[in-house]
Amino acid sequence: RPRIVSSENKLRLALELTLTSEEAVQKLKEALGDAWKESDSSALREQLVQEKLQEVLIKCDGLGDISSGLTDDAA
Repeated sequence: RPRIVSSENKLRLALELTLTSEEAVQKLKEALGDAWKESDSSALREQLVQEKLQEVLIKCDGLGDISSGLTDDAA
C-alpha cells in the first residue's frame, strides 16, 4: 500500500508539472506570435519609409536638374 500511495503522489506531481509546462509553452507561443507581429509591422513601416525617402530623393534630383537649367540659362 505505501508503494501505491507513493506512486500516486509521483503521478500527481508529474501531471501538475506537465500542466505547468504546457501553460508555460502556451505563453511562450503567444509571446513569440506577438514578437513576429511586431517584427512584421516594423518591417512594413521601414519599407514604407524607404519608399517615401526614395520619392523625396527623386524629387530632389528633379529640383537639382531644374536649378541647373536655370543657372545654365542665366550664364
